Amino acid sequence: MKSIEFSKPNLPRWDSVKDKIKSIYKSGDVTNRSFRKALEILIETDLGVKHAIAFNSCTTGLILCLRALGLPKDATIGVPDFTWFSTKKAVEWCGYNVKYIDINRETFLIEDVPDDVDAVIPVHVFGNRCKVEADVPVIYDAAPAYGMPGLGKDGLASVISFSPRKTTTGIEGGVVITNNDEFADRIRSFQRYAGRMSEINAMVAIENIKRKDEILKRKKEIYEYYRKNLSGDFQKITESNYDLIGWMAPEGFADYVYNRVNELKIRRGYDQKTNLPNTTYVNQRVFRIPTFCDVDEEEVVKCITKYL
Repeated sequence: MKSIEFSKPNLPRWDSVKDKIKSIYKSGDVTNRSFRKALEILIETDLGVKHAIAFNSCTTGLILCLRALGLPKDATIGVPDFTWFSTKKAVEWCGYNVKYIDINRETFLIEDVPDDVDAVIPVHVFGNRCKVEADVPVIYDAAPAYGMPGLGKDGLASVISFSPRKTTTGIEGGVVITNNDEFADRIRSFQRYAGRMSEINAMVAIENIKRKDEILKRKKEIYEYYRKNLSGDFQKITESNYDLIGWMAPEGFADYVYNRVNELKIRRGYDQKTNLPNTTYVNQRVFRIPTFCDVDEEEVVKCITKYL
């Protein structure tokens, strides 16, 4: 049985980008120019938000959002412990304290915000919409969420990733979106100096957003095939772009596969820092299974069921 790749970028067709790459190269305008501005306008229009501000990564965007809040040096930021490490590191790199929040074991999302935080970063885990109410600033880590219904409608701001594995990749890049004019001005003041987005990244992101509906249709097809053909539970969907699929493997399967099987390129949960009960429950059972557009989902199911 052949090895299954975990992830491949959903790149736009070469014919749609090759002339643009040449024009960027010849112009010498390789960062923070016309394609970056065009991407921002496209996102504002596509999502119905007032402001989209592009940077070189989602992590940069998260750090700058935290800085723009003007919090005291000893501020505490609430984050889930079930997330990619950049969410937590953005807080630490700002010099703030991290307060870990447990998740719902069905949706993998945080629901309640503790009283002892100065801001909170909920995560749209695997592209599944998280929505919280809080009396402190809410900055959503929307790294995997482009194409998710409701993106940009909640909180003070959201930060999107266009890294290689994301549903609509720009190869790299991140964008802060907000409907708050004052906050947008603060974020935009950083743009010239901190983490500028390259023109090639912006151009590739534009081309992928243009084919967003095609990508999302394919991602949903993959999700529905797995739901139909794999035993075990799945992440409960709120509203999603199906960026990743969280499959809760039957008991005993997780350790067996992770320790012994090389041909199955699926991933466990995340590097956990706490013993929060729901986070621990999910992290010990969940697998992220391949959802890139060119995946052979039938082969993935065969490979998994071989060891069930």
